[in-house]
Amino acid sequence: MEPLRPTRWLRILCGIAAIAMIAQLLFLAEPPFAERLVEATWDKGVHIAAFGALAFLMWVAVGGRWPMLVFALAVVVGAADEAHQIYTPGRTADINDFLADGFGAAAAMILAQAITPAPVQSKQGA
Repeated sequence: MEPLRPTRWLRILCGIAAIAMIAQLLFLAEPPFAERLVEATWDKGVHIAAFGALAFLMWVAVGGRWPMLVFALAVVVGAADEAHQIYTPGRTADINDFLADGFGAAAAMILAQAITPAPVQSKQGA
């Protein structure tokens, strides 16, 4: 089975979406729907879903390579987000949110690797 190879445009779009998510988390005000979403659901579930999506978008953007690097970048963004909340009025940093961020990123990378077939190695000299 041939490995999944995202098109150039899909990779670009996923990269733009990942950058937009990071910018929203770190530089823009929390959108009004976010507070209602968290109130209506489990807060940690939102963190898991958001950081899973972020990791998956970054993974597609890099062509399905470097899952550990993608995971590490998502965790760094999660840490930066929690650190940013220390200085944001009305928000609080929470280690459990950070752990949920990492869990979401890890789950996304495990799932992405599980659904992507490994490349077939050709035998030299056979």
